Amino acid sequence: MLPEEVLAAANNSAPPSRPNTLDQSDGHCAAVHCTDVVLVSANPLQPAATRYRIHSSAELEYFLPEDRIPIRLSGSSDLELSLPPYAGRRRMYLGRAVTLKPAHFTLQEAP
Repeated sequence: MLPEEVLAAANNSAPPSRPNTLDQSDGHCAAVHCTDVVLVSANPLQPAATRYRIHSSAELEYFLPEDRIPIRLSGSSDLELSLPPYAGRRRMYLGRAVTLKPAHFTLQEAP
């Protein structure tokens, strides 16, 4: 638990709400641009299954998912991620995205 979550639990109050985010780092590929994508979950113990749409600002050449991560390509610049209830990981490495030009990724919760 994060310090603010511990304090909220000790005070019997709700923890501060934060949005889910993506951490993106350069994968240091030589001939193409590659980005390591990490989901930072605000609530890793979400009691319901959740789906996310990850959009790339550049067309994806391919995506190399981490083992046993339920993510797939759903278009030339979109990924879909489905997480089960109580996934339990605050930081989850999703995989490496490969593009011909630099890309930025955005996260949206899918209905």
